[in-house]
Amino acid sequence: MVDVVCLQHAEHEGAGILGTLLAEMRLVVQTIHLYRGELLPDPRHARLWVVLGGPFSVSLIGDPRYPFLATEAAAVASRLRTGLPLLGICFGSQIIAHAAGARVYPNVQQLQLQEYRPDAPLTPVLEVGWAPIRLLGHDREPAFTGLQSEEVVLHWHGETYDLPSGAVHLASSSRCRHQAFRLGHQVYAVQFHPEVRPSQVEAWIQADGAFLRQARGPDGPRLLRQEAHTIAEASMARCQLLLRGMLTAMGIARG
Repeated sequence: MVDVVCLQHAEHEGAGILGTLLAEMRLVVQTIHLYRGELLPDPRHARLWVVLGGPFSVSLIGDPRYPFLATEAAAVASRLRTGLPLLGICFGSQIIAHAAGARVYPNVQQLQLQEYRPDAPLTPVLEVGWAPIRLLGHDREPAFTGLQSEEVVLHWHGETYDLPSGAVHLASSSRCRHQAFRLGHQVYAVQFHPEVRPSQVEAWIQADGAFLRQARGPDGPRLLRQEAHTIAEASMARCQLLLRGMLTAMGIARG
C-alpha cells in the first residue's frame, strides 16, 4: 500500500531530505515522474501527496509542450477538495495556490520603493541562494516547533502568488512577501526549498545554471557553491525540523 505520492517535475529535483524522513518513518513512497509522462493516481490515493518544485510556471498550464501540467493542476484541485494532506514545495506551492483559486505571477518589486505609485516601473526579482525567511506566528504554528522566528533556507524561484482565500500566511522574506501558507490543518505550501541537501546543489547548478546566472550574475555558480559549503549544513538541520513539523501537524508523523 502506498502512503505517499510524490509528484516530481525534473530529474534533479527529487525529494531529498524529505524522502529520507519519509523512509525513516517506514512510509511507502510512490514517485510519479511527470516529465517522463507517467500517469497520476486517483487524487484520493495515499495518505499524503507531495508536489515538488521544477523549472515550470503556472502560466504554462495548457501549453501543448507540457500536457501534464493541466492534468496535474486538475488533480491537485481534486486533492484539495478531498481535505486529505497535501504539501507543495516551490513550484508545487504555486500549483496549490493556483488550484485554490489564487493568482500566480512573476515576483516583482517597484523600483521606487519609497513611495508607492501604480504606474511606477517594476523589476523582476529572482530569489536564488540561501537567505533568511521570517516565520510568522512561529510561537503559535504547530509546524514551527523548535524553530526560531528567522531561519535560513534555500530559495530558487522567480514567481510568487497571492494567498488563497482562508489561507494562513506562514513566512515572508525581504524579497518575496508570500513564502509559505497553510490551508486548514492538512495543506502546507512553501515557496522555498527545505528538501535540498548540499550534495544536490551541483546537479542544480548544472541543470539550471542559466537561471542561476540570470539571478546572481556570471559569478552565481561560485557563490552558490560557497554557500553550499558554509551555510547549507546548518540550514539543512533546521529544514529537517520544519519538514518533520509539517508532517506531524498533518498527522503523517508522530510528534
